[in-house]
Amino acid sequence: MGAASPQFDHRMASWKSLLTAEMNVCYWTYKCSSFNTWDRRLKTFVALTASGTAIASLSIWAKHPTYWQIVAVAACIASVIHAHYFPSDRLAKISGLVATWKELAADYDLLWEKYDGYLVPSDSWEQFESVKRRERTIDESQFPIDDKLRERAHKEVLAKRGLSNG
Repeated sequence: MGAASPQFDHRMASWKSLLTAEMNVCYWTYKCSSFNTWDRRLKTFVALTASGTAIASLSIWAKHPTYWQIVAVAACIASVIHAHYFPSDRLAKISGLVATWKELAADYDLLWEKYDGYLVPSDSWEQFESVKRRERTIDESQFPIDDKLRERAHKEVLAKRGLSNG
């Protein structure tokens, strides 16, 4: 059996790169959405409990001072958790990953549509290589990967493309 033709290899590389980019768009969008939700919840809780004078003046706290102490400690803990797990630059970095992967997915999709994945003209393969080189500059190393979420993103891309996982 002979080696696969360069056209087939180019087509397969193009298709896999397109699906990988789309999966990463989906995955990092999920991560960004989850991060935003928790960030907003913690900020809201801390903001509500931080206005201590107004909240402490409510008559319920005079009757149940232990509750006020619990709320105050919870606000302090939430503030520490927020500062540790949700630093301001982290959301910007995750949003940047979403934007970068969207751009790459669009570029791969345009190449796929333009050349039906074959990338036969040498300039089309050069365009593909250029996109692939940009992909190598993405640094996801500072974020832990959630394998279940990645699998969910993978399945969503396959469903979007009308493919089965198996």
